[in-house]
Amino acid sequence: MSKKVINNKSIDFQVFDVHIHFGEYKGHFFAPESINETLTFCGVHRFSVMLFPNKLNLNTERDKWLNTKILEQNSSVDLLLVVSPELLMVDDNLSILDTLPYKMIKLHGALHSWHPNGKAIRKVFQIAKGKHIPIMLHTGGREKSDAGSYLNICADFPEVRVILAHSRPFDETLKVMKMCPNVWADTSFLPIEKVKLFDREGLIDRVLFGTDFPIATYFSNETNPQTWYDKTISKMMAALGVGTFKIISNVNYINFYHRY
Repeated sequence: MSKKVINNKSIDFQVFDVHIHFGEYKGHFFAPESINETLTFCGVHRFSVMLFPNKLNLNTERDKWLNTKILEQNSSVDLLLVVSPELLMVDDNLSILDTLPYKMIKLHGALHSWHPNGKAIRKVFQIAKGKHIPIMLHTGGREKSDAGSYLNICADFPEVRVILAHSRPFDETLKVMKMCPNVWADTSFLPIEKVKLFDREGLIDRVLFGTDFPIATYFSNETNPQTWYDKTISKMMAALGVGTFKIISNVNYINFYHRY
């Protein structure tokens, strides 16, 4: 494996990103080819990727085609299925999970009407338990999707690995992680100082590097996506140190998916 140089430092490990999107967002289409090309250029060859959430996420024929295309572009990606309550109503066993090699379920409680302790979300957790597949939960945006709202269900399903995407609010994320060893967090939209606090709290081994790319570029003055991504890695590695950055961007990703 060729070494990547960041901030004049050579790293001999691959960087993995647990939070990537593609498809339609705010009137712009992010093609599978362009997402894969940007990340490959930046040295990211394995990443967890999902279509942008929308109001229904009914997994239309176009959605299926796009998910197939991203797998064709990079067979190393870990594909997520965004599940809405409406999708669960028409596919109550989520049999769609068997149609492609989906590696994780994504639930967006700020966009979709998931009750954090309702029957519908419990059905999804039960399915995830049976299929041995993890769940990513969007956190923040409204109280019902704050990290603390998911404490009970995460505790009730200790066999299901859960990622609290965005780690919001941060104090609630810490509480849930401390009480539930099956709960992880990602760093997307998270200030670097908060990532450091995970380390001080002894939780760094359950933190995953994630960027929410390319959504995050909309909130940056940097217009070139490749430059934005390289700068994001550089800033985090400079702040955390190479060793800690390797833990969250490589070691933990492998451990989360149980790949050796």
